[in-house]
Amino acid sequence: FTNGMNHDVFISYSSKNSAAAQAICHELEDNNIKCWMAPRDIPVGAKYASVITQAIKECKAVVLVFSEYSAISPWVESEINIAFSNRRPIVPYKIDTTPLENYDEFYLMLNNRHWIEAYPDFKTRFADLVTVISSLVGAKSSNVTKPTPAPAKTYKVGDYYNDGVREGVVFEVSADGRHGKIVSMMQSAERLQWSYDGAEQDRLIGANSETNGAYNMAKVKAISGWEAKYPAFKWCADLGECWYLPSKEELKTFTLNDAVHDAVNRTLIARGGTNLYDRGEWMGYWSSTEDNRKVLFGEICAWVVDMDLGYINYDNKSIYYYVRAVSAF
Repeated sequence: FTNGMNHDVFISYSSKNSAAAQAICHELEDNNIKCWMAPRDIPVGAKYASVITQAIKECKAVVLVFSEYSAISPWVESEINIAFSNRRPIVPYKIDTTPLENYDEFYLMLNNRHWIEAYPDFKTRFADLVTVISSLVGAKSSNVTKPTPAPAKTYKVGDYYNDGVREGVVFEVSADGRHGKIVSMMQSAERLQWSYDGAEQDRLIGANSETNGAYNMAKVKAISGWEAKYPAFKWCADLGECWYLPSKEELKTFTLNDAVHDAVNRTLIARGGTNLYDRGEWMGYWSSTEDNRKVLFGEICAWVVDMDLGYINYDNKSIYYYVRAVSAF
């Protein structure tokens, strides 16, 4: 569909989500919906900006693969701005828990759009996406009969979770039991610094969400060379794309809420994981939420749970504490 711009849908995505974008493209095209996506449909030698702009102007709808990466991508923001300015229907397909309201540009353009929530497995809402896009572009979906999906599994706090990609224990769950958050089976083998780099320790980076660690994680990942500068965050990221360092409130839930802590620990022990520290033990865990104050050596602080005293407190980013990762499902 490159040369004649004969397409129905423009797919906007971060290169870090290319696997999801390509899968979405294949699903739509299997249902007779012609897609345009870079770099597949950019002619050799063409100017990226010109071709992409034209492709957006000539499409009937835009699918935005929304994630922590696309939320901070200048290219994606520019593409959505062009679509918005040219009044093209935009369908955000959300593949992680990144909150829209934390990104002003996207919030302005997309807060009243039809969002499709598709996490932790981005393939689970393909049928909904096909239905929405078909209605926008006037395409007839494939006549292939697809099997009726099995009823969604439900969970409660303390349940073991394993979707083939992530393994953990549920510490928070929605009212219907279908969505929630898990804590990792293991924790860091040694205590780690929130930030290793001196310059980074002494500045606020915007990781200020008290309830959403994924938002804080995205702020860290936007920093050049973050892997070497933020050991606690890197440990979580090394577990996989969907894992992140918990926020202040997320951390409190599975460490300081006795009922949740004990339910999680029983499953961790039964499944061969590393148990959470108990109250009274001289140990602590980092959260991903920073705090605008300085103590001792003068660095900006971040919040940490002190298991010995049984409460959450702030400490310098250079101090060493243990790390536990969480993920949303």
